[in-house]
Amino acid sequence: MPHSYLIFTSLVAPGLESKNFPELWKAAERANAGWGVTGTVVFDGAIFLQYLEGPKSGLDVIYRRLVRASSHRDTTIIDRGHTSYRRFPEPRLVCLTVTREVMAQALELRGVLFRKRDRAARALHLLEQTVTSYSSPRWAAKSKL
Repeated sequence: MPHSYLIFTSLVAPGLESKNFPELWKAAERANAGWGVTGTVVFDGAIFLQYLEGPKSGLDVIYRRLVRASSHRDTTIIDRGHTSYRRFPEPRLVCLTVTREVMAQALELRGVLFRKRDRAARALHLLEQTVTSYSSPRWAAKSKL
């Protein structure tokens, strides 16, 4: 059965502290599981980059909830579409940190503009590359922020 996917970014809300992240991830996992949504989050200390996949109806609900959440601001969809397989089939939400330089390269925040599909491909590559380089723990630091 084909699934939909959604790649988006958001900025961490002012006042949100990293000590609250484990609680946020658990709540997100519960909400995602209820809608059959799986995925991953990459975070650089300021920007969340997320890839979610599952039924379109579930993605729509989860995304609307996230836009209204007090933990995120300036949510921007990079890409959405259909996929014939799940890149992240596990029910847990894989959450990883990267440096700001890595995130900037993935999202091209250095002033070079490319087509939307190119940006989505680079963002997805970062997500897949980063996630596959870790098997555990749930939240691992690739390098210091």
